[in-house]
This record gives sequence, structure tokens and C-alpha cells, in this order.
Amino acid sequence: MFTRRFFAERGGLSANVGCHGLAQARSEIAARGLVVTVVQAYYGFVVAQRKYATSQRAAAEAQNFFDISQKLERGGEVAHSDVIKAEIQFQQQQRDLQQAELEMNRTRLELAVLVFPDFNENFSVWTICNSRISACIPEVQAAAARKNPDLRAATSALQAANQEVAIAWYGFLPSPVAGLFFRH
Repeated sequence: MFTRRFFAERGGLSANVGCHGLAQARSEIAARGLVVTVVQAYYGFVVAQRKYATSQRAAAEAQNFFDISQKLERGGEVAHSDVIKAEIQFQQQQRDLQQAELEMNRTRLELAVLVFPDFNENFSVWTICNSRISACIPEVQAAAARKNPDLRAATSALQAANQEVAIAWYGFLPSPVAGLFFRH
């Protein structure tokens, strides 16, 4: 009776430990998923900002081309069909600019909802593309090795494999002890 109860309690304890480990693993997976979501939102916002800036330049160029076409038409140098083409191109660039602005605002809101608990929309992002990233690569690698369990496990496996290779190479070398026993 005592042994049955002991093993039943012990089995329940190991089941609880297993459930706790499972809960920790799921929590870590969820945290990583959240990090991935925030990073995707951040870079989505950076890309949307750059697309908006590019669309602004394209719209300004289309406006300039349309204005020049109208002036040349008044001077009799181009046909009216060229002015209509320039106007259509200008309108298309305006639509693209509006789409880029809408996408930028959407990604800004998405990032604000994910990052700020009080829904703060007054923020700016500092892009990695504007920094010197090559100077901080060793720091990033060291932080990743410390904080990422998958990377830690892979690094440990690599070190173990390197040690096994070194041991195998030492097996090919002649042993000084073997030379003492096999002298002629």
C-alpha cells in the first residue's frame, strides 16, 4: 500500500514537472512569436515609410512632367494626346501616393498597438539601414548566443563535434608510450 501510494504521488509529481516544462516551452514559443510579430511590424513600417517617400518623389516628377507638357502644348510643340498621357500618368502617381500613405499609416498603427500599452502614435523609428551595422556584428552574435536557446544548443553541438574531430585526429598520431613498448 505504501509503495503504491509513493509511486502514485511520485508519478503525479513528475507529471507536474513535465507539465511545468511544457508550459515554460509554450511560453517561450509565444514570446518568440511576439518578438517575430513586432520585428515584422517594425520593418513593415520602415519599408512603408520608404515607399511613401519614393511615391512622393515620383508624384512630384509626374506633376512636373504634366506642367511641362501643358506649357509645351500651349506653345504648339506637342500634341494634346501627349498632355493627356502626362495627366493620366500624374493621376496614377497620385493614386500610388495615396496607397503608400495609407499603407504607412496602417503599419504605423499596427506597430503602435503592438509596442505601446497606451496606444501612443507619436513615435519615430531609427532604421538599422542608416547605421554602421558591421561594427556591431560581434555584439549581436554574442547577444544572440546568450539569449537564443536554439543557437546555444547549436553552438554547443558544434563545439562537441569539433572536440570529437580533434580526438579523432589525435588517434591518428603515433603515441610516445607505444614507442616504448615496441622497440626492437
